[in-house]
Amino acid sequence: MDERGWTVARLDEIPTNGHLDGELAQARYEQVQERDPAAIQRWGEFFAHQRAEPWRTHGVRRFIGITSFGAMAFEAVAGDPLTVTHDEKAYGQEELYVVVRGRARFTLDGDEIELGPGEAVFVRPEVRRGSVAVEDTLLLVVGGIPGLPYSAPTWASDWQSDGA
Repeated sequence: MDERGWTVARLDEIPTNGHLDGELAQARYEQVQERDPAAIQRWGEFFAHQRAEPWRTHGVRRFIGITSFGAMAFEAVAGDPLTVTHDEKAYGQEELYVVVRGRARFTLDGDEIELGPGEAVFVRPEVRRGSVAVEDTLLLVVGGIPGLPYSAPTWASDWQSDGA
């Protein structure tokens, strides 16, 4: 965060999570595997998909220094998955998905909707959701748990236990 109290950033120029983790990426993966094996399984299924280009997740929250809600940006080319198919029942997180560039097809409890630039969908924790890029797409995702202060999810590389 800038000392002025505000920060400007271009979403697609924010470093990817892999770049933010750098050499610690493998160690962080192993830590996540210990504390949230269900997340690792979910992500493993996601990464099994053959992609036209590498998946890019931009660590918006971490890069800017946001502490009150989660925020990430996802980029994918046409036909590639943008987000993991999942629900947030175990975590209780609500999520807002905003298409910044391109088009995305969301599957929400079996129903499909397509969104373009400037369109958004709000999803409650119990809804099973996933998304695929219809064309080259940049997607902003914002999330939090109603009524609770924000803390990074167990799968995040900057997660801290209550005792940390």
